[in-house]
Formats: sequence, C-alpha cells, structure tokens
Amino acid sequence: TTARSVLRGDLPLIGDDVTVEHLLAHRSGIGDYLDETVVSVDDYVLTVPAHELVTTEQYLRVLDGHPMKHAPGECFDYCNGGFVVLALIAERVSGVPFHDLVEQRICRPAGMVDTAFLRSDELPARVALGYLSEEGLRTNVFHLPVRGNGDGGIYTTAADMVSFWWALSAGRTVTPSTWELMTTATTRDASDSLHYGLGFWLSPDGDFVSVHGFDAGVGFVSARRRDGYCTYTVLGNKSRGAWPVSEGLVELTEQLAERLAEKPAGGH
Repeated sequence: TTARSVLRGDLPLIGDDVTVEHLLAHRSGIGDYLDETVVSVDDYVLTVPAHELVTTEQYLRVLDGHPMKHAPGECFDYCNGGFVVLALIAERVSGVPFHDLVEQRICRPAGMVDTAFLRSDELPARVALGYLSEEGLRTNVFHLPVRGNGDGGIYTTAADMVSFWWALSAGRTVTPSTWELMTTATTRDASDSLHYGLGFWLSPDGDFVSVHGFDAGVGFVSARRRDGYCTYTVLGNKSRGAWPVSEGLVELTEQLAERLAEKPAGGH
C-alpha cells in the first residue's frame, strides 16, 4: 500500500511510490523531522511548542516540508518521522486514534497493564522522569512532545515487556506469518552489524530480536531470544543510560548461546 493513497494531499513531498513496507523497513527515503545524521537527539529543538503535539494529526506540522533524501528502497536510512507517518496511516485506515489503537491491538491483548502514552505534564507519581544531564535535575519535559506517537514516547515497565514479547511469539497481537515477516531481514548490517526487519532489529545469527532507541532523557533496550530461553529489558532515564547495562547483558546472552550449543540433543 502506498502512503500517498492514505495521505491524499497531506505531506506532498513524500514520493508517490513510498509504501508502508518502505516505511517499516526504514527504506522509504523520506526526509526526517529529526535527522540524527545532522543533529543529536539531545540537541534537537522542536519546531512547534511541545504542548501542541498531542494527537497524530497535530504532527503534520512537524512532518511537512522535508524533501525526499533518496529513492524508496535504495538503502537503509533510519527515519523517526517515518514511524509517525505510519501512525497517521494506521489511524486513518482504522478510523481509531493511534493511541487507542495501540491500547486495543497491543496492550490489552498482551496484558500490558502498566503501558500507555501518558502526557508528560500530568504523570502519575510512580512514573520515572527523564533527565538531560548527570550534573542536575533538569528534566526533558520541554524537549519532547507532550505525548509520544509512532516513533516513541510510550511509558512501560520491564514486566510489561515480558508480556509484550510473549504475546508476539504466541500470536496474540499479530499472526505467526506476520511475525515471521516482521523478523525477516530487509537490510543486513543496518547498524553495528545488526540486521533490520520490519520494526525490529535482528542479531546476525538470527537468535535475538530486539527493539531499542533513545531520546533526550530516556534510553531503552529490550530483546528476546527466539527460542524463549532469554528475555531482557533495560529502561534508563538518561539518553544513553540503558546502554552500559545492555552491553553487559549482550555478553551474558552470548555466553548463554555458547552453553546451549554445547548441550546434547534433548538436554535442558
């Protein structure tokens, strides 16, 4: 499905031949509102007031005006804005607001009771705040949209991410055939020797599927071994806070893989 068939006259600089699959694979070539090759997430300043980015449709002001960088399918090019465009497409096709769609199709079937797109200006007391530096207590509240969208900003817990992975592998949120398609490499060696599927990072050996990213004052890594032997999630409230722990866990999982490979058939 082409993005244009759903967007109609909106975001006219997106090429007519850009498809949903291109966007999911970060191979669309569309211009990005937050191009990380040009500016770091810590230095990026929103072009509209943060409190005005609540609904998906309100993001049109941020997404518009960025010309195509290359032809669709030409190469892997990580694009934050592409996943907001996907959220807009999902919302328009389903007729359900994106945040409600995530709740209905993902969180509820997976039993993710502590996961939601919360507003940063009305957070419950038990929610961790994101911090911009180690020297002070200045939070990221003015650096991010007041409510996240397709490219990030949902609040969750490590326990809920266990439910997330379990639901995916059990076919509760997508069909087994769709899950297989999402975890088939569309780009090999996309970044740091990792392959990329449709929305998921893949280890070169194919054993691990992961999601990860960071923004001003928040870092996140979650991965699951395909055979279910290991799942881990690291949530940090600094931009790179999750990475040191995650790197240690990668080493541990590699040791686990070596032990599993040494076990005789039928071993436990």
